Amino acid sequence: MRSSRCWRTPTSRSLGPSCTCSAGCACTGRRPLTDAVDEYYSALQLVGQASAPHVWASANLNLGTAYLTMPMVEASDQLRAGIAMQALRASLEVFTQEDFPQEWASAQMNLANALVYTPSTHQGDNIVEAVERYEEVLELRQRQGDPLGRARILANQGNALAHLGVFDHAKSKLHEARFLFEEQGDVDAVMAVRGVLDEIARQVVPGSQGPKFGVPQGEEVELVRELREQGVES
Repeated sequence: MRSSRCWRTPTSRSLGPSCTCSAGCACTGRRPLTDAVDEYYSALQLVGQASAPHVWASANLNLGTAYLTMPMVEASDQLRAGIAMQALRASLEVFTQEDFPQEWASAQMNLANALVYTPSTHQGDNIVEAVERYEEVLELRQRQGDPLGRARILANQGNALAHLGVFDHAKSKLHEARFLFEEQGDVDAVMAVRGVLDEIARQVVPGSQGPKFGVPQGEEVELVRELREQGVES
């Protein structure tokens, strides 16, 4: 069974870290999401990447974040998630790590979480990409400066690695996340991480019935094998 637990980042209850919307944006819950989405679409009709790159990228980032904040209750909602991921990828064309580190991190985290938790026929590919994106963001979330932010990224990355069946790397990430959550007194997050670790422990017990994390099958197994061979830095 695929775990649906997604650890939110410091200043947002959506799928990723704080958005770059203006005051009163939909991501803060101060007005309907549909109204905000309409405004972001309107902005994208008025400006282009060449004429106003920052405005264009911000509109894409906020559009993607708003879409991912909406509940996914029907199969048709997957289309919205796909549009959200396209918008986030577009924002990253402007929001580079060097020039806009906070916006870059926000887009990366939202995109990584969406890749893990949005159903897809290429789930294995998506999760491998998400693991790589989490790793890139970890470089900006140092333990001393932002322990909770780092812990949430580690928890999401560990959960993604568990979906892939790369349990040793997953446990390493999750143990560090649990330690940081304990250090910061986030009891709920500690219990959630322990739950994932307990599920991993059940998977590696001899005679178990096989993975329950939605581990990729068929051609996607090759991606998992490649990830194991390359390793993921702890």
